Amino acid sequence: MNRLEVARAYVPYDDGVLLVRRANCSTNNSFWELPGGKVEPGQNALDAAVAETEQETGLLIEPFTEAIPFTSYPITEGKYAGRLYTASYVMARVIGGTLLANTCETDAITVMDPYSALEQLPLVDKSATVLRRVLNSALVNT
Repeated sequence: MNRLEVARAYVPYDDGVLLVRRANCSTNNSFWELPGGKVEPGQNALDAAVAETEQETGLLIEPFTEAIPFTSYPITEGKYAGRLYTASYVMARVIGGTLLANTCETDAITVMDPYSALEQLPLVDKSATVLRRVLNSALVNT
């Protein structure tokens, strides 16, 4: 089965975590999520998370974990029907760049305490899952 692989980045920034809201061209345009996107041919999940975070936020990141898988399921509808959706995330730190107000891929960026984000923002389910997982692990203090 062909795969659709996605990689996200959990990036602590200032006193919160970096979150993006997709531009209007996305089906998730009113929801917040961790930066990231599809793993392109020839990329691995780490490379994709780094590249997508820079494209979406203007920040350069350095992962300090390997890619951590968190979900996998067959896609049954839409243009990706028949593929296996797999998603992973990396924990990363900011090493450079400038946080942008918006990019061609995002219409808003925020930095928010993860607990507050879970309570106050409409989050894409998969990003909420990652936030909960990280908050319940020792990695949040790294």
